[in-house]
Amino acid sequence: MAKKKPKPKVAPTPTLRYTKPAQSCADLLAHLKSRGLEITNVPEATEALERISYYRLLIYCRALQDNTTKHFVIGTTFKDLLDLYNFDRKLRLLCLDAIERIEVALRAAINNSICVAHGPHFYLDRAHFNSSEGYRDFMQRAMRPRYLGVQHYQEKYIDPGLPPFWAVAEGITFGDLSKLYSWLIPIHQKLISKQFNGYDYERLGSWFKALNYLRNICAHHNRLWNFSMLVDRPQESKALPELTNNHKFYARAVLLVALLAIVEPGNGWRNRLIKLMDEHPNVPASEMGFPAGWRTLPFWT
Repeated sequence: MAKKKPKPKVAPTPTLRYTKPAQSCADLLAHLKSRGLEITNVPEATEALERISYYRLLIYCRALQDNTTKHFVIGTTFKDLLDLYNFDRKLRLLCLDAIERIEVALRAAINNSICVAHGPHFYLDRAHFNSSEGYRDFMQRAMRPRYLGVQHYQEKYIDPGLPPFWAVAEGITFGDLSKLYSWLIPIHQKLISKQFNGYDYERLGSWFKALNYLRNICAHHNRLWNFSMLVDRPQESKALPELTNNHKFYARAVLLVALLAIVEPGNGWRNRLIKLMDEHPNVPASEMGFPAGWRTLPFWT
């Protein structure tokens, strides 16, 4: 007997009217003080609220408060709050720097393997895709880019109607690129994976998706450091045993270190991450999924 599909969740019907007024920075600082936050430099704190906004800092307050009372842990200062916020901002920028290099390397890997073997317009042939749905989806994405190289092709050439893959690839997102990898037939995925240390091609696909999700968090300036990433978790691998706590930042950090070591040996990104964490010792690494004693593991030394 076939299992019944679960009924889709229905959003609750709203019943309340929003009446909270917008508050001045002075009022918001007073509210933070009433919750136990120590503010010794009022002008500096006011400037921070004007520049960042109270609402954006609010999510960082949660990590410094008692979950029940919502009061700040005794001794917590506004400087502690800013330190956590600035750490997260620097962490996002550091990740974007790494992801950019991996994204570029994935484009190059497809060019150097699939394009060389099957031609620059391979993506026009349905035979290179593992499903008709994937083929149609990528074709829609291939027709969207307004990249300069695409415009140049359209102004000069009439056939084929779309430009070579390398021109299209420069105009699509990392998300499009990671999906293309998952839509290609296994023999193509295996060929591409050879340029990424020969990691299992299926796991590599999940890793690209995980890094794309990480990229979106960073690009949209969302909280990263202790966020639970339950979507597109990277698959674990015997070839990369450090890949644990795959719902936390730690697993993504492992991926970035491992893949960067392949695409750009001697890049120094791992040391930059460790230096950033050393500069913010009050940020708990455990909240990011880092295991106890992680610094002594061979992977990090």
